[in-house]
Amino acid sequence: YQMVKDLGTSAETTAITDVMNGDLDAFIQAYLRQEVQLVEA
Repeated sequence: YQMVKDLGTSAETTAITDVMNGDLDAFIQAYLRQEVQLVEA
């Protein structure tokens, strides 16, 4: 069982090959959602 985690945003995925090939969209979206929440708070 393998997983990629972003400890800063708690985003995670099991699509390791995709992440290693540059598919970071899920992590970028998680970061942007977190930033929007901080601005709105």
